[in-house]
Amino acid sequence: MGDRWTLLIVLALSDETLRLSVLRARLPGVSSGVLDHHLSQMTTLGLISRQRFREMPPRVEVALTEAGSELLPIAAALARWGMRYEWPLPPSREYVPAGAVLRQLPALLEERNDLPNGTLEAVIGDGEERAVHCFEIVEGRLRASSTPPAKVTARLEGDDDAWIAALGPGRDYSGLHLAGKQRMAQRILDSLPRGEMPVVDEVLDGVADGVANGASLHDGAIDDHEVATDRRPSDGHGPERKVSRTQRRRTPTAS
Repeated sequence: MGDRWTLLIVLALSDETLRLSVLRARLPGVSSGVLDHHLSQMTTLGLISRQRFREMPPRVEVALTEAGSELLPIAAALARWGMRYEWPLPPSREYVPAGAVLRQLPALLEERNDLPNGTLEAVIGDGEERAVHCFEIVEGRLRASSTPPAKVTARLEGDDDAWIAALGPGRDYSGLHLAGKQRMAQRILDSLPRGEMPVVDEVLDGVADGVANGASLHDGAIDDHEVATDRRPSDGHGPERKVSRTQRRRTPTAS
């Protein structure tokens, strides 16, 4: 029961009921056979419930039971441990999908109850590859939101590489584009559990400049206010008001 996929399934389900196809998409690297095996095992153990709908095409929804939900604190603690001690560093060839980490954001920040209230959109990629992860912070605690918020307090956008650089121990935020409240976004990123960067020549040669110059979202003097609400929907279609660094720079006042 304590194997890797069981715990990842628990984290992926969290407090949600998911279609089987959505659950599979949230678990990069898992085959259909491996997922079916673990779901069958977890059903037998009473950790999840599976509901089949007589539709065409057939639909199956999966949710944690009360017993399965009790594993969430354990799975979250292991996720935080992995961020601190198992994050792959250069020149490792191991690939960490940014989306998989962002989906675990509530678990990674479970110990924090002092975050600024508001809503956050974390956007990976652009165009057809655009993926939007929505979160809300209530009474200092961050949780996932199943629907895009009406008003976004902060939005962070970047490609997969930019997100991995920001989420890793180097804390290189320079590749992310920010719109909205800077202090809130930086507080969330800074609160993530991370290990220490090893003092290794090969690593230092590759990331020292990025860590020194990109560890803050302050670059560009972005205004600290909420994001405009006329944004494109999470499916990536429709107009969006682009909020560029140039548009958000403060103009000096005459003395």
